[in-house]
Amino acid sequence: MDVGDGFFGSGECKVRFLPTGILKKGRFIGCVLSEVATQAGLSLALSCGGKGTCGKCRVMVKGKTSCPTPLEQEILSQEEYSKGIRLACQTRVMGNCDVWVFSSSEVGSMKILSWDSVDIAVRRARTQVHSVFADKQNLDNQISDEECVLLALGEREDLVQWTPHALRELPSVLRRGEYHVEVVIEDGEILDVFEQDAHRQVYGIAVDLGTTTVAAMLCDLRTGCTLASAASTNRQVVYGDDAVSRIEHTRKNLSSFTEMQMAAVSTVDELIFEMVDRAQVDSMDIRSVVVVGNTAMGHLFCGIDAMHLTQAPYVPVFRRGLRWPAWELGFRNVSPGARLSILPFIAGFVGSDTVGMVLACRLDRVEAPVLAMDVGTNGEVVLALPGGRMLACSAAAGPAFEGAHIECGMRASTGAICRVRLVGDLEVETVDDAAPVGICGTGLMDAVAAFLAAGIVDETGRFVETSALPWLRDRWMEKDGQICLVLGRGKENVWVSQKDIRELQLAKGALRAGVEILLKEANLRIEELDEIILAGAFGTHLDPANAIRLGLLPSVPESRVRSVGNAAGQGATLALLCKDEMERAGRVAMNTQYVEVSGRLDFQEIFADAMCFPFETPSV
Repeated sequence: MDVGDGFFGSGECKVRFLPTGILKKGRFIGCVLSEVATQAGLSLALSCGGKGTCGKCRVMVKGKTSCPTPLEQEILSQEEYSKGIRLACQTRVMGNCDVWVFSSSEVGSMKILSWDSVDIAVRRARTQVHSVFADKQNLDNQISDEECVLLALGEREDLVQWTPHALRELPSVLRRGEYHVEVVIEDGEILDVFEQDAHRQVYGIAVDLGTTTVAAMLCDLRTGCTLASAASTNRQVVYGDDAVSRIEHTRKNLSSFTEMQMAAVSTVDELIFEMVDRAQVDSMDIRSVVVVGNTAMGHLFCGIDAMHLTQAPYVPVFRRGLRWPAWELGFRNVSPGARLSILPFIAGFVGSDTVGMVLACRLDRVEAPVLAMDVGTNGEVVLALPGGRMLACSAAAGPAFEGAHIECGMRASTGAICRVRLVGDLEVETVDDAAPVGICGTGLMDAVAAFLAAGIVDETGRFVETSALPWLRDRWMEKDGQICLVLGRGKENVWVSQKDIRELQLAKGALRAGVEILLKEANLRIEELDEIILAGAFGTHLDPANAIRLGLLPSVPESRVRSVGNAAGQGATLALLCKDEMERAGRVAMNTQYVEVSGRLDFQEIFADAMCFPFETPSV
């Protein structure tokens, strides 16, 4: 490999990315390779936010590059380096070079959970269209155009505000329509006005803004019908897999703050474009957007500094939600008068996605104790009790459930092992039935549950190496001094290591500790739980039996465990359509008791116990 001697300023060169053949020519000398890849339209897996600690962005480089950094020397083996393998987030371009991007290094096309249309009787539509006949002005009645409409509406002037867009449209629309106009009102604000015979439509968008994925739904606000849905990877993933990594990135690189905010906005805006194209409607008829997400994502989405969420006492800048002009945030595929609303947060680490889950699952109206869990990087747990009392906590599970920090880990995209079964032999299933290239969270859960059943992992999480089982004999391997077990063989082996099992234990231990602390806070026993609800993409695809076997879920009959899909998105849709649901969201956020688990004196003891797997006699 032709390696440069150091950074010597910006200059022009060519960088070709293979196997796509994308060629970028520009002043790239001195630029980090991952940044050049982003400019080429490639999304590399930067789980650590480009810090060089996860090792997920391995690429093969031929050409002029910087010398390996100490982090690369620590993570990459000598054999890898001799083959030209580098970390894209650590390597600087020093001249013309070819870069081979491995499929396991790309973010890729993920299987993303959307949600079904909601079924609810909307008694008070949040966005309403009023048809009015206004009286014309004359010399004896020289009132303004605005007053003409307000008088016809029967609304007092102090109860209704106008968007600048609606006021700009008003004079021409009023006269073209012979003072017979339709007025779009939402939350006491006039969003738009048009002639009665213009037959304009009124649409809205509900968005589940996840840390990793974004899903959206296009709704007819007159009828409540769903017209289209779409989903994609959150473009912010190039700044890190988790919200904390992204916040840290903005602290170290202030110039990227706006880029990160626009990455999220453009993700949603492109989903809107995709949906209106599919539904064959006009994007300028979109009047309202409602977004749910965790507290950090809500801040970053609006371009609001979230740094204090990473420092004790972990307080957000705002909690009661926001309602802003959509165009002010950078949206272009909506009406100029459209408003964007972010549902309120419960606490610094329990966001509006949890509020959406409460709305969709009616957790504030349960008749028996119900435990609801959204399992992910930021695991949230809600314990709902009769009488409307709710307790919530956040469990810093880390990204292991989404395949990050796992040696062969990846998100649930093509080639990811997503199912593992022990039926005589070890059987694996991959996303899109492709050759295995890695393992995602559900696959890791299934694999460890199978290892426990076979007795090759004990309750402490330690591998028990044995060759007694025929299917095991050629699956053991050693890598970097630790025992690993091969799950699948594609172009390269896909394995689970001892370290991976520890990562899973840390993740499930944190979430289970949160469950135990909420039960303890409510003085409730596990057997008193009427139901356990699993929400979110991971929860939907999780095998309840394996979740109980691993101790992620309390030991209850499987019949009491129910998956509800994307409950956060369903809640966003309810708040988009129904004024009562939007008001209810505010009450849920303000009245839910947040329990800070990590600061409790008993947390470490509960967490240590929760990390262990329940002891059972091996079944194989």
